[in-house]
Amino acid sequence: MPRERRAGAFFFERARVIVWLKKCFAVFWRTIIFFGLTALLVFVLSITVPTARVNFVLAGGAMTTAVVVFVTKLVGFFDDKNLRAIGFDSREPSLSFVIGLALGALWLITTLGVLVLVHHFEKTSVPLARDSWPTLMQLFVGLVLSAAFEELCFRGYWFEILRERFGSIAAVSVTSLGFAIVHAMNPGFTFMAAVNLVLAGVLLAIARLRAGLVFAIALHASWNFTLGPIFGLSVSGNEIGERGAAVLTGPVYWSGGTFGIEASVATSMTATLFAVMLLVSPRSSFSSERIPVPSAGTGP
Repeated sequence: MPRERRAGAFFFERARVIVWLKKCFAVFWRTIIFFGLTALLVFVLSITVPTARVNFVLAGGAMTTAVVVFVTKLVGFFDDKNLRAIGFDSREPSLSFVIGLALGALWLITTLGVLVLVHHFEKTSVPLARDSWPTLMQLFVGLVLSAAFEELCFRGYWFEILRERFGSIAAVSVTSLGFAIVHAMNPGFTFMAAVNLVLAGVLLAIARLRAGLVFAIALHASWNFTLGPIFGLSVSGNEIGERGAAVLTGPVYWSGGTFGIEASVATSMTATLFAVMLLVSPRSSFSSERIPVPSAGTGP
């Protein structure tokens, strides 16, 4: 290779590295500001949250969601990103929400169906949804708000700045890993739980890309609500709603242990299945109007 061509190739590669490092720095400082400010405000306000179980779910969900919406709008202002630009862009948000709820419940029921087939799920004599209707409604609203908080954190502003600079695959991968990491302190967290949380993060990211954040929030909330208040099973190691309507049995890789069904191989199967189904499904009339960005990323 002539010396001039080698020198040109060297400077070209060096320029690419510099551009990549600039992208990393741009994402890094935005990530630190976004999560740092969110954590600080949640910490400051957390002392005002009631300790009662239902009130905590409802008030805590409302507080954290309000905080992340405020921070998203604040940091998004400097990046010229409103809520629509980060994923709230469904043509028919009400329909998107309803379909997301239905899909989330179907995902959970399919997972339980796998456990039924291998004889590791038992329905007890205790009725489903033992809480009173007012309590169930409070839990439902609280879980929707909690799902909105997590989706805004992981599939909102942070997802969008990663996607702009490094592409959709990188954004899905990084945010899904982050989603698993923040659950690491939950009771009964295991390696299998981490794997499934990454898979769930991928599924929710695909849902966000296919039909917007409203759809992803509904899917996320519906899984949690059907799992906890309806069937009385652990939600990521936590107890939400009255327990006892169902029992998971068998080895820990089926039952999930203390963490619950989200650490079961059954969830690995269904999360992968539903992610693939969403990935290959045609875009629906209620889906986002945004044109997907190239996978390589473009922003500085």
